Amino acid sequence: ERWSSRTSDGVPAQPAVSGELVYVAGGDAVWGYDAATGETVWTSPPSDLLFPDVVLIDDVLYVGALPPATMIYALNAADGSLLQSIPG
Repeated sequence: ERWSSRTSDGVPAQPAVSGELVYVAGGDAVWGYDAATGETVWTSPPSDLLFPDVVLIDDVLYVGALPPATMIYALNAADGSLLQSIPG
């Protein structure tokens, strides 16, 4: 094990990995970590509680908000900026 990290709510998360970054969602935030060092590259906190899974497709991260919010957030994988909020 090179490094480990905990989400803000402590729930086990299913990360997504692409190149030099690892993406993790938990609590009310999404993190992009340097895969080699574990250092935080960016943090993007949507305002809702999130499912602890992220999906990465074509450099876009998708993460869902827990009910009652039922939103899907599309984030730029490079910097965590919000691209779109999609009602679920």
